[in-house]
Amino acid sequence: MTVYEQTSGTNYGSAAVLEAGGPAGRRARTFLRVAVTGMGTRPATAANLHLQVVSAVGAASPSGGRIHVVTSCTWNETTMTWDTQPVMDVGVLSTVGSVARGQAVDFDVTGAITRGDGVYCFAIESTFNNPVMYNSRESAGPRPSLTVTVAP
Repeated sequence: MTVYEQTSGTNYGSAAVLEAGGPAGRRARTFLRVAVTGMGTRPATAANLHLQVVSAVGAASPSGGRIHVVTSCTWNETTMTWDTQPVMDVGVLSTVGSVARGQAVDFDVTGAITRGDGVYCFAIESTFNNPVMYNSRESAGPRPSLTVTVAP
């Protein structure tokens, strides 16, 4: 789900597009929650959050964004706003460079998948004035997904 600085009290939990970036006063951040199952206690050797840039004009950006861990997964997708967004961890897990319309993008989140099975939360933000736009789970296009590879 995306929160917008310009409309800081409005919820966009059911939007078909996820955004990150934008000029000061109009910035957007995206928050994602994923459930990992079937891993047990085996360590992750690779974990990638897969997103698809929207095919529409204006969806491309010089930056696909930076992904952070969000330690607290207690936020609610139907009520969160810019004013109530959770705190992103300071460290950046991975960064994606320039993205084109319709491009598939992978964020390496291996460093965050440390507890095995469970719920993990992330935030994507960007300092670029051109926001990147990704398909959300409500979109008709390819939806966000997480792929985890575990040690035998």
